[in-house]
Amino acid sequence: MKKNIVREGYNKAAEDYSASRDEF
Repeated sequence: MKKNIVREGYNKAAEDYSASRDEF
């Protein structure tokens, strides 16, 4: 269960990172 939470958090962070990269 903890692994799923970490994975979801990582996916969200990766999406936020990709979005911030697209802005520049």
